[in-house]
Amino acid sequence: MSEVKTRQVAEGKKKKKGTISKLADIFVEEDIEDVKRHIIYDVLIPGAKELTASCLNNAVNMIFLGSTAPVKMSQDVGRYTGAFKNAAKSQAASAVKKYSGYEEVGGLTKAGALDVIDELIRRNVMYEDEDITVADLYMAAGMEAQIRHTDYNWGWENLDSFEAKYDPMEESWYIKTNKPKPVSKTRR
Repeated sequence: MSEVKTRQVAEGKKKKKGTISKLADIFVEEDIEDVKRHIIYDVLIPGAKELTASCLNNAVNMIFLGSTAPVKMSQDVGRYTGAFKNAAKSQAASAVKKYSGYEEVGGLTKAGALDVIDELIRRNVMYEDEDITVADLYMAAGMEAQIRHTDYNWGWENLDSFEAKYDPMEESWYIKTNKPKPVSKTRR
């Protein structure tokens, strides 16, 4: 099989970010879904289980012994300390896999933005076992000169989040998508 190449179908440029967008990227690095999952699975569910077990234990003690025994705090503290240690490890691991090089492709006509998305769809159908990389997006938009080596390692598994949007401030179209994630295959 010959080398996979994404065709250039438009002339684009990196979309300028506003001050608010830049601040949001600095302070809101983590995905909201990851935060929700952490709160639900690492804090709320274990807490609810602990509360249920404690209530049942106290009820059984009251029925059979006539009083409740005090709860040993050292065991509970150890469980929560372990949860926080695990959370700190996962945050440290995710900090290593942060990619700040992606910028949306802008400065396009409506037809150009749709052509870029169509080219990525064509490429995704033709090479279905490979992810779409940031480099593929930049190549399709005619931005090969701005591709860095890390752009080949980040991308998307599918194109569900890709859409052409109009920016009235720049009076041009741009490609809106989710933030890229590490891709499963590296190629150049």
